[in-house]
Amino acid sequence: MLYLLLPMHQTVIMTLPKLTSRFLDIRNEHQNMFLPIEGYEDMPLLSLGDAVQHLEDTISNIRRNTWIAKQRTAITADGLTQDESAAIQLYNGMKIQ
Repeated sequence: MLYLLLPMHQTVIMTLPKLTSRFLDIRNEHQNMFLPIEGYEDMPLLSLGDAVQHLEDTISNIRRNTWIAKQRTAITADGLTQDESAAIQLYNGMKIQ
């Protein structure tokens, strides 16, 4: 919970969403050293649509969300490709309305 002290000594209690609380649980992280991910450099680079195709049975609406993310990133000013920018949105759990 988050307590905010407001003027006139009013206190508001808010519950942080789970996504935000992820940044606050660092002390619960394991101290184990994990092996690095290797071999991905040798894999062919796929379009975002092809890359998420195998996730259709696991993640509902992944194709629709991919299409929406790509529409939102039709023009990128950060030097990323449309697929790269859309992939970041999908990874970060963009809100689909």
